[in-house]
Amino acid sequence: MEPFDEDTPPHVREMMYERLRAMTPAQRLARMVALNRSVESLARTGIKQRHPNADEREVRVRLARMWLDDATILRVVGWLPQDP
Repeated sequence: MEPFDEDTPPHVREMMYERLRAMTPAQRLARMVALNRSVESLARTGIKQRHPNADEREVRVRLARMWLDDATILRVVGWLPQDP
């Protein structure tokens, strides 16, 4: 799987690969953690916009539903929000 779009010019793609190769494993991990936090923040914002009355527990459950199946959520939390 190519991490860059097909319309990315080859010289730009090579620059990106060079920068990735120059990073230490710790730097790559830190970059990945930062990206994951950004994705979670955007997801939380979307949940709060769609469900403005949701408390923090409900927001966490709705966030978990983005990555886990309903059976797992039910087993762990014991309930599911009524509307997705």
